[in-house]
Amino acid sequence: MGVGVAIGLLLPLQVSAVPISSTDAEALSTPAESLEPKLRDILLRATRALMDSRFEDAESLAREILAEHPDAPDALQILGYALANLKQYDEAISVLDKSADRYERNAGPLVVKGEILRFRGQREQSRQAFERALEIEPDNLRALENLGKMAIDDGEVERAIGYFETAARQLAPRELGVKPRLAELYFRTGQVERVQQLLAPWSDLPEGTPDRVIAMLARAAAEQNERAASRGYFEARLRRAPSLEAYVDFGTFHRNGLDFAKAERVFKQAADRYPDSAVPWVELGRTYGGEGRYEAALDAFNRGLEIAPGNVSLLKGVRLAQFRLGQLDAAQAVALRLASRQDAEPSDHVWLGSIERTRGNVDTAIAAYHSALEADPENWVALNNLAELLTKRDPDQAVALARQAVDVAGHVAAARDTLAWALFRSGDVSAARDMYAELTADAPEYAIAAYHYGRVLIAIGRSAEGRAELLRALELDNGFRYAEDARARLKNQ
Repeated sequence: MGVGVAIGLLLPLQVSAVPISSTDAEALSTPAESLEPKLRDILLRATRALMDSRFEDAESLAREILAEHPDAPDALQILGYALANLKQYDEAISVLDKSADRYERNAGPLVVKGEILRFRGQREQSRQAFERALEIEPDNLRALENLGKMAIDDGEVERAIGYFETAARQLAPRELGVKPRLAELYFRTGQVERVQQLLAPWSDLPEGTPDRVIAMLARAAAEQNERAASRGYFEARLRRAPSLEAYVDFGTFHRNGLDFAKAERVFKQAADRYPDSAVPWVELGRTYGGEGRYEAALDAFNRGLEIAPGNVSLLKGVRLAQFRLGQLDAAQAVALRLASRQDAEPSDHVWLGSIERTRGNVDTAIAAYHSALEADPENWVALNNLAELLTKRDPDQAVALARQAVDVAGHVAAARDTLAWALFRSGDVSAARDMYAELTADAPEYAIAAYHYGRVLIAIGRSAEGRAELLRALELDNGFRYAEDARARLKNQ
């Protein structure tokens, strides 16, 4: 059996059907003395053919070598790469296995085999190929990156971080590689300081700093509340490579800092610079909504719809603005349109239910909440709202639904309030009383819970304490949903 020895011949592997990125393949080699000059020339021609994406030529030339030297590992590797590009995956895998067996220190064939298997959905076999590659070359970047991606797919974030950190250590300080992907995982796990450490070589923004890196530096500084530094990065990004994304990120930075005037200015600049995009109008509408300027928000969303009539984000913005403005019929029409889409989200049905309830159409609201739960049985908002509507009609079912909502939502005050009220309506007054005593202690600012607790206390004969809770509810929010009823009960007590 022949044994290949790496000699540093680099190939950019271009596989269109298999998701293998354009990168330098592992070194292809055969000891020079094992091939006569004619075959060495054929090997070089095969290599060039592969580099030029002439895969049929590469296959033919590699087979010509293998006809005389069946165990030549470099020819096997070229043939395996060519076959992979020609979508002849089964033979490619077989040939790459033969090539891998004949190399001492070249993990390339195993990495490409793993990528083919991953592309075909054979995850376990793919993982085994990448792990074998790391046994040969523990620092193989492509194997590490692939295993990191697979760990992300499996929800194993810490494991993914480990693979990407090992890969990142092989890179030069200002070599990008896997660093953006690793930074995203650091963001996801709240390790913002590690993002800054990872990207520190670019912190002074040397010439050629990638836009993606500047965006991450800006985000990291913002999350660390280093707003001056973050603003500087955003401004540098716009100076160097203006883009719609850069404008949106900068405007969002101002909006998150509650500087709505600056956010508005940036988004208007984006609207002027990118007149064919609806995105700036989405963000302007959200900015006005954040200020409570719903008329302006509605106008911005409608301006965006002139550019992109079916834009879902804009329609959702219109729905919210109309609802806040009390334009319930118009909001219902938009909500129904969104909920009727083939790809409607559970939240679209929840919104329709909430608007219908506000319009007094309880049956239609109940149907909408049921539709949300068909799509997502654990949608706690739908469970909660449906339970709330059923507390009078079917209190026992309301209790069951409210318990599910609390199981999913945890200690969310609104869900606990619905469960406690459903218990009260079902006749389990003592359980309701105890739950409200705990809830009002945990969430003393929640007016609806104080109101309901007052109702329960009055019902069990503790009228003075009940009146005190009703008064407290009004002090917390004199315009809450049951404010008028609370005033009426206080007047009649």
